[in-house]
Amino acid sequence: NKLGQLKKMIRKPQFPIQQIVYRLAEKQQVNTVFCEETPKTSVIKHEHSNGPLLASYRGYKQYRWLKTKTCTISLSMGNNCILMTDGTPALVQNILDDDGTIVLMCQCFVKTEDAFSYPLPSARLGIYSVCNEMTDLFALPLSMVAQKCVLLPYKDSFLVQPLLH
Repeated sequence: NKLGQLKKMIRKPQFPIQQIVYRLAEKQQVNTVFCEETPKTSVIKHEHSNGPLLASYRGYKQYRWLKTKTCTISLSMGNNCILMTDGTPALVQNILDDDGTIVLMCQCFVKTEDAFSYPLPSARLGIYSVCNEMTDLFALPLSMVAQKCVLLPYKDSFLVQPLLH
């Protein structure tokens, strides 16, 4: 029962909602799951040859699907949003492999801001409001992926929210 779990998060009778939000934020920061880069735990499938590439990665094999120990990323919309280790959300446009070295071709959002500011800035929870405009393509090593996210439509923009696996 969730009510019992919520009651256990409250330490004082003053400001119960804020306490719950802070406890959840603390829990999420502790439980942030990092995707593994080791080739033995990563599986790539569905090779293709028509994805976006940077010139220095032309010799790499291209794939549509990647499964790590903790998350699955594909090129399909809704399944390609990630949060980098520096907290920046990005969309995966291509998955590359060269002898076990996995690199993601990504684009960041031009405008990233907090989705809400009360009771705490949403960026502390990894939740952002983003626009449709994207930056240029860049290469991202798999070790720089912190979490998989979901991209949800919201008014005239999108919300990026980390998934808890």
